[in-house]
Amino acid sequence: MCIATPMQIIELNGPGWALCADGVDEGRREPADMRLVGDQPPGSWLLVFLGAARDVIDETRAHQTRDALLALHAVAAGAPFEHLFADLIGREPQLPEFLRESGQPSANSDQRSVVRDETAAWSVSCQARQAEPTSLPADR
Repeated sequence: MCIATPMQIIELNGPGWALCADGVDEGRREPADMRLVGDQPPGSWLLVFLGAARDVIDETRAHQTRDALLALHAVAAGAPFEHLFADLIGREPQLPEFLRESGQPSANSDQRSVVRDETAAWSVSCQARQAEPTSLPADR
C-alpha cells in the first residue's frame, strides 16, 4: 500500500521543487515536486506521495499523520504504540463534523442508539412484509 507522508519544506530547490525532511530521520532529505500545490515557503508542511506534494497541511495534522505511521511500524515490530495516540486514549470516538446531522448528538454512544432505533424499525418493517400473505400465479 502506498501512503502519503508528511514532509516539511527545508528549502526551495528551483521552480516547482522543494527539499523536504520527514521530521523523523534528521539526516534524510528528499526533493518534492510542488506543482500540484504551488510554491510554499520553507517551514510549510506537505503530504507527499511518490515524490509529489498532494496537499498543504498544518503542523498538527503533520504530527498526527507521522505518529500514525510510526504506530504502524511499532505494531509491525511488536513494540508499544499507545503513546502515539495519547489524544485518543480514554475517550469515546467522535464523528467528524461533516458526518454529523444538524441537531444530532455527536458522541458515538448516542449515534449507536440512533442506529439501533433505525435498525429496529427496519426489522419490524421486514417482519411485517414477511407476515403478509403472498399469492402465486394459479398455473403453478
